[in-house]
Amino acid sequence: MQRFWQLVILALTSYWSTADSYAREERRLVFKQLTDAAILLGSDGNYHAYIAYLISNRDQEQVVLKDMRFYEDSKEQRLLAVLPERSLHKLLLDRNNLQVEDTLLGTGEERILCVPISLGRYYKKPELYFKPEFELLSKRTVKTKIRSIPVSFTKAPVEVKAPLRGKDLVVVDGIANHKVLSEQLRAFTRTSDMPINSQSYATSWLRLTKSGHWFTGSADKLTNWPLYASKVRAVGSGPIVKIENSFTDNPINSAINPDTVNTEKRLGNFIVQKLTRYPNIYAVYGNLKREGIHQRKIGQELKTGQVVALVGNSGTSQVPHLQFYLTAGPEPLTSPPIPFHLRGFFLQGRIDLERFRRDDRMLMNFEVFGPKGRKAHSIPLRGDVVSF
Repeated sequence: MQRFWQLVILALTSYWSTADSYAREERRLVFKQLTDAAILLGSDGNYHAYIAYLISNRDQEQVVLKDMRFYEDSKEQRLLAVLPERSLHKLLLDRNNLQVEDTLLGTGEERILCVPISLGRYYKKPELYFKPEFELLSKRTVKTKIRSIPVSFTKAPVEVKAPLRGKDLVVVDGIANHKVLSEQLRAFTRTSDMPINSQSYATSWLRLTKSGHWFTGSADKLTNWPLYASKVRAVGSGPIVKIENSFTDNPINSAINPDTVNTEKRLGNFIVQKLTRYPNIYAVYGNLKREGIHQRKIGQELKTGQVVALVGNSGTSQVPHLQFYLTAGPEPLTSPPIPFHLRGFFLQGRIDLERFRRDDRMLMNFEVFGPKGRKAHSIPLRGDVVSF
């Protein structure tokens, strides 16, 4: 009997020791979710999510992130996605929102991890778990894992009408159907020492010409870009609560560094509208033409579809485009982001935006390819060509 209790005590001691060691491993890397995730239905029929974390290294040694796995349940029975080290380094940012070249975190260092993830066609359950794996760089490398961590989700996306009208409109930045760290996913602002990205679910819009180019004639003339001075329309009814109208349009391809420019300039001229249909939700229309909003005033009521302003090139922008998104507050750069669907649109196809990154963007023309069809209660993805 005495032997039995000795074995029980030994087992419990071993368990507590292991649990304590496990807890210490978890404290080496601290993950803080920066914004609640949302499941969005994309134009491709798949469900998509965007998740952002602030990762802090609390260990006395350097840490290397090796991979991150996403599961549908806490028991890790259904694997949804694996982000290996070669993908993770493309999704990590430092304090200045600059993309880092490796997954190494020194003692006391922080990184922002931005993860766009595709969940497939039948994923509707608002539950998701991620499990990171990392190595401690000491005299001998120790590879370790920690238990699955639940992802916090917001309510379902709200639904609004499109801010533009017409054909051949291209989402040049927005929710991606593959692992891409877009400019918007890295647009963090520090508030009370915590990063926030109001533009997590933003869409940036350009328009193609009939021949598949971005412009007609000379590229350096603003009026040769077909979206320039196009009418921007209210996505819902409600009053204007904030206006910025002090910036002139940038020349085409002007050298603007979004990481050093002042935050007021980031959106250029903008209008913030409170949407009366939803409590505490605001629509942000950015990169507007100054001459297009001179008649607008704070407190002015807008109706759905009413002209708000004209598209310009006044923000951290090299070419004329519209920046649109929703927030949970009237401050366009420091309010929490709100996910949204568009009420309806026609998908004309897609273009290869990776070619846009690789080749001379001023000279190329694009071929529209892929499925077409009417879409409703969903969001166009990065690279989609649509009409409203």
